[in-house]
Amino acid sequence: MPSPSDGNPKRDWCRTRDLALGPSRFHWQSQCLGFADYVSHEGERPLAIRWRLQGPIPGAFYPELAVAV
Repeated sequence: MPSPSDGNPKRDWCRTRDLALGPSRFHWQSQCLGFADYVSHEGERPLAIRWRLQGPIPGAFYPELAVAV
């Protein structure tokens, strides 16, 4: 089921809309912060992937992303 959203992109960055489309298909959504290079990954369920952005995080997102770090 999609997560609720108030439409504010600065708050919506962490609200994913992942849902099953059938027994073997799913919809996965993420926030694009620019081009990135793969750094590492760990785990299986959930899988965590680390990326290195090729440019700085857009200013509108940084205050909320910094809380998550």
